[in-house]
Parts: sequence; structure tokens; C-alpha cells
Amino acid sequence: MTSSAALILIVFFAMLVVKVPVPFAVGSAALVGLIQANIGLQLITSSPFNQLNSFTLLAVPFFLLAGNFMSTGAMANRMLNVARVFFGHNKSGIAITTIVACAFFAALSGSAVATLACIGSLTIPMMVKEGYKLPYATAIAASGAIVGPIIPPSVIMCVYGVQTGCSISDLFVGGLVPGLLMSLSFVLVIKTTMKRDNNVDFSVAAEGSQEKYTAQDKLRAVWEGKWALLMPVIVLGGIYGGIFTPTESAIVACDYALIIGLFVARDLSLKDIYKCFRDCVAVMGGLMIL
Repeated sequence: MTSSAALILIVFFAMLVVKVPVPFAVGSAALVGLIQANIGLQLITSSPFNQLNSFTLLAVPFFLLAGNFMSTGAMANRMLNVARVFFGHNKSGIAITTIVACAFFAALSGSAVATLACIGSLTIPMMVKEGYKLPYATAIAASGAIVGPIIPPSVIMCVYGVQTGCSISDLFVGGLVPGLLMSLSFVLVIKTTMKRDNNVDFSVAAEGSQEKYTAQDKLRAVWEGKWALLMPVIVLGGIYGGIFTPTESAIVACDYALIIGLFVARDLSLKDIYKCFRDCVAVMGGLMIL
């Protein structure tokens, strides 16, 4: 290891020890390395600009914004209802519903954080009401949300593809099966550990929580959630079919969620849209500085 590399690592870890935020620790360590190696400091301004001046990277904010539109409106609730009527008829149903809903929402937002914030805020209280211990309910939602960076469209894959020059479409194709297998594995773990580890108090149950839904109920739920269910078909089908690029698909997803929320479902207001943009900018600020 060269002296410059060693100095960079020492400065980086020293700043982490004194609780300097990670982006500033990374930047400060890089600055020390530039000075130590006698490299022109103009890189401090030119490098960030060149890294962010990317058409492909525009997919990140648009996917996040589309997820915000869906979670703020009623599309996420309708998606959750579809999962509930198909998987929610037994005691483990709400947990499995959470995993399935996370997989659906991850295929729309591309972000684990957005998936957990949306689906977790809806299902964790429901699980606690059903007798699930809070840590266990939180772990289920967090585990389900982890597939966000794996199942396409993934924000992390967009960033990785830009930095390495890899085909983002190929990354999306490569992440689909592993993401689905992860979700299936979570379901199997839930089935295995629920009774064994006493994570659920089976004496607690909300009235009608284990109701069996008829075929008519399922068809009604699918019909009511058709706009949410159609979104991943449009986005992923367009990418895999070569109709548009990942960046274009992100814009399509954003426009689709906005149009459905404003003019079809009519569950988005101008105030909601402002909040969606504000939240998206806050997340992008932290992501882009890294």
C-alpha cells in the first residue's frame, strides 16, 4: 500500500471515529490524498461535475419520485390490498403480504428506503395488532424492503452502471431472478420461525383478520389495483422489450404515477406533489454527494 493510500484510509477512519458524516469523511480523505500526491486540486470541482453530468443517472431521481407519488396516493394501498386478499387468510398471512407488497413496490421505486417507508408504515402496525412482536414485525418489513436494490428497476444498479460503464438493462435482467428468490426465501423463513421462536402471540387477533376471501373478492381487489399492477408491466416490459432506455422508463414511470394520481384515481393534490418533490430532493442530496 502506498503512503498516499494509507494516509487516505487513516484520515477516513479517523473522521468516522469522531462521527463526521460519511460524505464529508470521504471528501476530506480524498482531498488529503490529492495534496499528498501533488495532484491538481481542480479535480475537486471538475470530477463531481463530470460524475453527475450523466443522462443515465437521471433515472435515479425519477424512479424515486415515481415511488413517492405512489406512496403518497392510494396506489400503494391498493397494491397492498391485492396482496392481502391472496395471502392474508391465515396467521402468517399479514407477514407474507408484507413481503409480497415490498417486492411489488420495489419493482416500482427501485429503493429499499422508499419501500420500507411506504409498505412498512402500513403493515408494521397491522402486524403488531395481530399479535406480532414489534421487533419481529419490523424485521419482516425491513427484510422485504431489502430486495429494493435487487429487483429492477434498481437505483443502486443505475448508479453502478454509470460508474462502471455496465449495461443497466443487463443489470436489471440479472437482478430479477435473485430478487424474486430472496422474497421467496423470506416467506419460507417466516413459515419456519413464526411458531418456533414465539414471535407471535396467537391469542391476539383482530376481528376478521383471518377471513378467507372469495374469488369475487380477489377479482375486485385486482380490478381496483389494476393501475398499480400495470405500472411494473409497462416499465419493465418497455426496458426488456427495447422500447425505451432505463432513464426513459424512469420518466415514463414518474409520468404514469402522476397522471394516475391526478386524473384517474384523483388521490394526489398539489400539496402532495410538492411534498413528493421535496422528499425526493432530500434523498437525492444525500445520494449524489456520495
